[in-house]
Amino acid sequence: MQMRSLRGKNLVAGCYDPIAEVLAVRFAKSGEYQYTGVPENIWVSLQRVPYPDKYFTQTVKGKFTSRKIEVEDESWIRERGEGTDGSARTSGTSEDAAGRVRNGSADGADKQPYDAIEDDRNRLYLRTSVSVGRCDAQGAGGRVVEVYLPQDGVEFHEDGHYYTLNGERIPFSLTGAIKLAGFSRQPQSAQEAEAWAKKAVLGTKVHQYSDWLDRGEIELDDLKAYPEYFNRVLGWQQFRQDFKFDPDLTLCEVPIAVKVNGMLYATKCDAFGVMGDEENLVMAVIDKKCSVNIEPHYALQTMGEALCFKGRAEALGMPLKRYIVQLLPEPNGGGKCYRAIEHTDRNDERIFVGACLANVYKRLEYGTLKVG
Repeated sequence: MQMRSLRGKNLVAGCYDPIAEVLAVRFAKSGEYQYTGVPENIWVSLQRVPYPDKYFTQTVKGKFTSRKIEVEDESWIRERGEGTDGSARTSGTSEDAAGRVRNGSADGADKQPYDAIEDDRNRLYLRTSVSVGRCDAQGAGGRVVEVYLPQDGVEFHEDGHYYTLNGERIPFSLTGAIKLAGFSRQPQSAQEAEAWAKKAVLGTKVHQYSDWLDRGEIELDDLKAYPEYFNRVLGWQQFRQDFKFDPDLTLCEVPIAVKVNGMLYATKCDAFGVMGDEENLVMAVIDKKCSVNIEPHYALQTMGEALCFKGRAEALGMPLKRYIVQLLPEPNGGGKCYRAIEHTDRNDERIFVGACLANVYKRLEYGTLKVG
């Protein structure tokens, strides 16, 4: 992700790392600087105030440890896998379905994606993640929400399709909780079940390729040979541009566990980030869908994902929106390959938490869930 533009005459751009509490800013005259120990509310206000130069001088300048970021540091360029002339240097043999080499190294060991490299410039992109550890938030009815990230011991096990927290299996996945409560429609025949399984494979690939596109690991043109994926991934790119959505790649497609009044479930959020112009900035949870029909229970799904970030949104005084983005196989009449549907019903939270409670009751009743 690039720095977010600011409206100052000299202070023209910035980004923030909420975990390290590091602010990076770009000045038109003197280049880029890093400030350590800056509270997150300063970064949020910096994006909203009409005169960011004055606000920065009042709240940051001379008050925090700072140092200049050398943008053209050749060691950083080499770290990214580029030559000093800007040309890409790639080694290794791991390829995706689009035929691109991904994260290979000469000795065969995997390298981290560019966005995960720990260097001054790459780790300071805008991120609006929840803090490491628990994050309490008051929901409807005074609920207490605790959020756990991979740093807290949350893992997803692909082979059995389940989650664990510090080695202990989490009782419910988000989709499993909705399914067990009877809110989601299930296939009514063997033929329908087979069709759903094929759609699930398609959806997994589209999720994967759109995530790689966000991370800069593939180009859209790489998918032209795969028409079943190309238009849908194009639709995701169009949505991002039209809605000015900037995903937080540290929290997209990563396992997160949520405890609501003691009820624990886990999920992976398709996309979470900030949306809109600087003066109308909001947080947003996005769920990508390749299905033909938009099911009513999708609203509960986005609600379960939104609870992961509700505490941060409340702490920063920012709205938190929920969207389903239906990715289409062909462009619609307006030339768009997506359809965006916002979920706004506040009752979704009560219904979802009720679904979790019903599942806990069922599993206690049948003796499949132990308490304490």
